[in-house]
Amino acid sequence: MAGKRGKKDRSQKSRTRPGRPPEAPESKTSRRTSERSARTDSHRGRDGDKRGKRGDFVAWFVERRAIIMFIVLFGVFMGAYFLVMATATARERFFPAYLELNADASAGILRLFGYEATARGTLVTTPGAPLDIRRGCDAVDPTALFVAAVLAFPAGFKFKIPGALLGTLILAVVNLIRIVSLFFVRMYLDDWWFEVMHVDVWQVAFIALALLLWILWAAWATRVRSPKPDAAVQEAA
Repeated sequence: MAGKRGKKDRSQKSRTRPGRPPEAPESKTSRRTSERSARTDSHRGRDGDKRGKRGDFVAWFVERRAIIMFIVLFGVFMGAYFLVMATATARERFFPAYLELNADASAGILRLFGYEATARGTLVTTPGAPLDIRRGCDAVDPTALFVAAVLAFPAGFKFKIPGALLGTLILAVVNLIRIVSLFFVRMYLDDWWFEVMHVDVWQVAFIALALLLWILWAAWATRVRSPKPDAAVQEAA
């Protein structure tokens, strides 16, 4: 009897021994609360991603602000140029006067080489090969490209004004060289060579020259504007 009673006591103790209480089943309210918190976390994550993307764009814009502003200003200046050139004043007064000026200067250069050249309006007449100076033989468009690029570049006007004036002068002088060279091509070669030099060579050469002048000017303006390392070290000391 004592043995059986001992076994019963041990079995009751084992059944009543304290342990981990059983988990209560999850209620509907708690499930809804957890679902709401999960949706809130996902919305916050998406908002954080949007803010991160917006921040990345702002950083990208700040890093490239100078390039973007240069492109915008260059487009604005070129658009203003084309609007002005489309006016009646530019077509009927500026271009005829400027073309006649190029014709007079070209005839004067040819006379220096001993040719009997005279200018009548936009026509340069010589005994061998008359030459008519028309729109497109004035270097106005390449000059406008160069000046617009200079004005749009992030530099002070103390660099822009002399650069624009000097580049315009160089392009005008090279244009006179082009007209005189075309006169010699027409006189000593055939019309095929004249068209090649006039359209394929000189047109491309002028665009390349305007780009080269702008690169040289931008390099000069940037180098002069930035302090030298020795000077910066002395100022820091």
